[in-house]
Amino acid sequence: MNTKENQTAIFPKGEQAPADYFTGTAWAKMLVTQDPAFNTTVANVVFEPGCRNN
Repeated sequence: MNTKENQTAIFPKGEQAPADYFTGTAWAKMLVTQDPAFNTTVANVVFEPGCRNN
């Protein structure tokens, strides 16, 4: 998502998250890609009203 608001946000929305993981619309911005030392990833997720984790 490349809007002016998204470019200046501290935590931008990122890309639309896959429907496999959410009911409703959510966006995920990866902050730390897969880290082999900790075997984890870190993302900021923005939920649209009514969206839930699947």
